[in-house]
Amino acid sequence: MAAQALCPTIIFIEDIDFIGQERHDVYRCGPPLISLLAEMDGIAEKIAIVTVATSNSFETLDKALSERPSRFDRVFRITRPAYQQRAELVKHISKKIPLSEDVSEYIAKETNGFTPAQIQEVLYGMVIAHSAIGEDTMQFNRRDVDSCIALLNIRRTGTIGFNAMLCPDGK
Repeated sequence: MAAQALCPTIIFIEDIDFIGQERHDVYRCGPPLISLLAEMDGIAEKIAIVTVATSNSFETLDKALSERPSRFDRVFRITRPAYQQRAELVKHISKKIPLSEDVSEYIAKETNGFTPAQIQEVLYGMVIAHSAIGEDTMQFNRRDVDSCIALLNIRRTGTIGFNAMLCPDGK
């Protein structure tokens, strides 16, 4: 409704997969998805509203979002970075994070299939984990990388909450 009042306008929905996942049971779909679908149906009559959305998991989106005409008319798939691109991302993101060349290369190798945001989350997760356990020096190793990737993989598979391991050593 606000978009109609602000015409012309662009609506940007980041990570639409958080509310737009496929409904396996029609009775269990969430109110946010139903509201979004209802609003998008109403937007179709307005010509001065453009909706742009991002998703790291397009394949999990409800077909009412991903396949129905007039909701999203164009889909652009951006490929995940190759090894050399991941290595450059790690180098760029970790300018203030002391990483050995070995650990940087290991991160680039082990994050195959990750988005740039997920690679950044691995790097920042390592720093946060070291801070959480009170380490004075930031010296990272492959185990730190593996722990953060495992934590991120738990999140990518849909397991959320306090059951996820928060620190590299499980504390």
